[in-house]
Amino acid sequence: MRYVYLFHEGNAGMKELLGGKGANLAEMTNLGLPVPPGLIVTTDACRDYYRDGKRLPEGLDEEVARNLRALEEETGKRFGDPHQPLLLSVRSGAVFSMPGMMDTVLNLGLNPATFRALAENTGNEWFARDTPTAVSFRCLPTWSWKSPRTSLRPSFRSARTRRACGWIRS
Repeated sequence: MRYVYLFHEGNAGMKELLGGKGANLAEMTNLGLPVPPGLIVTTDACRDYYRDGKRLPEGLDEEVARNLRALEEETGKRFGDPHQPLLLSVRSGAVFSMPGMMDTVLNLGLNPATFRALAENTGNEWFARDTPTAVSFRCLPTWSWKSPRTSLRPSFRSARTRRACGWIRS
């Protein structure tokens, strides 16, 4: 089973598989709108995560790694690189939007070395300094932003919170 799609591989008709946000990002990409490149982990991956006792599905790590390499090639940036860092945002994406219900990890890959590169590459130290502040206000402090793998679990877990499930039922 395939669990990961690059934005340009999806479309608005794939909402059940890619979630609402993922399908819309794919559609905007295909329309030529200025969307930064990205990848989508499918809703099937989340369902399989719960079906298999909260274990990441077999093969998911490899698919994320392969597609991350494709993003690196496309952008000329590298995840964790201290000179040209690739930063990612990880968002839960249900078929229907649930504002404020699903957890988000912003700026995955930001660390002291990549912070310096972000400031130099943008020419805007204030922007670079504000980036971790935005992360700390939006994310739980216990999360690790070191790898895409560590960000998938909180994203999957947020889909099953009492608050999110209550919203879905209403």
